[in-house]
Amino acid sequence: MTLLDAGSFVYVPDNLFMVGNIAGSSHWNIESPVALTRDGNSYIATDVVFENSDSRADGDCYFNFQTGKALTFDMLNNSFERFGATEEGQELTPSGSLDLQRNWPNGEDAFHSSSTKSFSIKPGKYDLVANFATNKLSITKTTSLSELENIDPEKTYYTLQGLKLNERPSTPGIYIVVCGAKVEKELIK
Repeated sequence: MTLLDAGSFVYVPDNLFMVGNIAGSSHWNIESPVALTRDGNSYIATDVVFENSDSRADGDCYFNFQTGKALTFDMLNNSFERFGATEEGQELTPSGSLDLQRNWPNGEDAFHSSSTKSFSIKPGKYDLVANFATNKLSITKTTSLSELENIDPEKTYYTLQGLKLNERPSTPGIYIVVCGAKVEKELIK
């Protein structure tokens, strides 16, 4: 638990792990799930790659959280808390956040660990933040430098005097070329 400024307490688990359609050995592996890093009242995971499951027609990825590691789902559900969506398959998008539903081993019916529902997300690489002060899960889609370099934005040409040209110049000389966030000088012969 963490004491907030207003004098109220926030429950923050000692550990938080994630399982789901995650690339690599953590693919729904409750024995070696992805560990999140605690930062105050939040847990953070960076550069998590979600890959779609061939068994799902919608192509979405599904995931939820657990507070410990276990050999079987029975052991997991009878020993550890789990956190998930309030409805199965709620889609998490980079522009929003969703409530975290807490389920625990001695919880009744809908709140028992075995009743944990999964979030859904489109395939890709994301940073996730589980904020226990607000009880919300949010994501940011991450893009690698190589992905950015492969984007071919339109080139804009300028003279050395700063005049913008409407097209690639045909007159020999040195020009300033702006291409996305990249600026270079180009010699045209």
